[in-house]
Amino acid sequence: MGIALRKPENHFTGNLQIRCPKTLPVAIEKAAAQSLMTASEYVRRSVIERLKADGIDPACPELTATVATAGGSHGSGD
Repeated sequence: MGIALRKPENHFTGNLQIRCPKTLPVAIEKAAAQSLMTASEYVRRSVIERLKADGIDPACPELTATVATAGGSHGSGD
């Protein structure tokens, strides 16, 4: 197994679930395989990249405090 596919130490403790078109998971798996990474890592990196492009630092400690005070709600349920 290559280095790129080695599981990182489990420092990911959050969980996110989304609804998507049927074809999206297949497309993600294909893109992840082409990039020699897991689908989870591909999605994680894609979301982080988009957040940064939108001017949001996902590593910002203030975000953790905001989620805690908001009751940990994620998304709008759509």
